Amino acid sequence: MRTKKQKIILIAKIVSAFFVLLVIGVFIFRDALLQKTIVEISHKMDRDYNSSFSIKKAHFEGITGIEMNDIILVPKQMDTLFRIEKIKTHISFWNLLTGTIQIESLQAKNGFIQLVKNEKGKNFDAFLPKKKDSNETNEKTNYAKLAYKLLNRALNLVPTR
Repeated sequence: MRTKKQKIILIAKIVSAFFVLLVIGVFIFRDALLQKTIVEISHKMDRDYNSSFSIKKAHFEGITGIEMNDIILVPKQMDTLFRIEKIKTHISFWNLLTGTIQIESLQAKNGFIQLVKNEKGKNFDAFLPKKKDSNETNEKTNYAKLAYKLLNRALNLVPTR
């Protein structure tokens, strides 16, 4: 017969072994998870934004680093909106353990964002918020507020050290 203390220790060992196996499993299959996530994002971009999104090659480097090559975003029948030849990023390991994503370093090589407005339309139109009500059509979009929101979200990932 086991005592209450022995049962608690046994349960703690089982839970910790399960957690360790889970972490090892995610570490082993993380490249497959990354590829699956990229495919899901590509389908979402095609479905929701009528755009083609592709990453030629993506893989993990070390524990918290990711390297991606040839990232391209092209709206259908429009000019290329976004392209980066190579991007490397490392996420803070200690912040990741607490559940927050904090970029430690970010390197981009040969990238551009191209906003085009011509007779065919705008290549960024699909990514702008849609008007909710027909009464709001005479109100112009405040691009300054939109840019502020986007920059604020992106800069929240940058470390504050």
